[in-house]
Amino acid sequence: KTMMVDMLNYGTAAQVYFNYNTDDLANNQLTDEQKASGTAEAPAMENKVVKGENYTASRFILSSSIQVQVAAGQMLEGNIGLITIDNFHKDAGGETIAQVEALVEQGAEMLIFDVRNNPGGYVDELVPVLDHLLPEGVLFRTEDYAGNKTEKTSDEYYLDLPMAVLVNRESYSAAEFFPACLKEDDKAIVVGEQTCGKGYFQSTYQLGDGSAVGLSVGKYFTPNGVSLAEVGGIVPDISVDVTEEEAFERAVSYLLRKKWNRVLLQKQEMVQDHYKL
Repeated sequence: KTMMVDMLNYGTAAQVYFNYNTDDLANNQLTDEQKASGTAEAPAMENKVVKGENYTASRFILSSSIQVQVAAGQMLEGNIGLITIDNFHKDAGGETIAQVEALVEQGAEMLIFDVRNNPGGYVDELVPVLDHLLPEGVLFRTEDYAGNKTEKTSDEYYLDLPMAVLVNRESYSAAEFFPACLKEDDKAIVVGEQTCGKGYFQSTYQLGDGSAVGLSVGKYFTPNGVSLAEVGGIVPDISVDVTEEEAFERAVSYLLRKKWNRVLLQKQEMVQDHYKL
């Protein structure tokens, strides 16, 4: 049997399944080793007795790490791959690249990235994705308040497919720089609402009383040296209210037009090569 435990993680409900016999759990017959191991197969457990007027029951508290997928892909009609990125936190870069490669292997000819309501995350998760999608060049620039500058660059390999990125006013930080970099390199159009416009990075400083304070210590810049904070975020190529399905439809329409423009251009080049011979 499988026991399902409802857990709250920062206000978000998640369902975790443990392969324990429910009778063993109810009778508190798990071994001490099972209770204390803390692995996914044997989560750490604490048994608390709850007493009411007409009942006495055991409440089990299970502690285990939860792996949450942050990037998901699906193939749509017309060989369009859709990749939704929930955030750019731990493992987001690897998961996003894996979804891209899987869709390309399935025959995707165009890609849509959905970063609406994406709160951002880590530069180290964003840069590998940009490196996978963009040709050789600067991907990302930073400058701290002491004047120290750094650049993140891409190698010569890149994915040459038509792309679009869906954004809204809740697309924040890394979720803004992702479409900004693709747009500056003319690799994707941006569809949706104007984004928030975060352009600063922070460091956290531990205080003597155990508390901490986060302070902005520098600025982020796009490959062309633009501060999204100073320009007020990304202005989409196609502005659409995020509550409308039109945002997605407009992105698909653009990609289909670009696909056929590519086909016509290739045919034109073939004809020109023929007459050169």
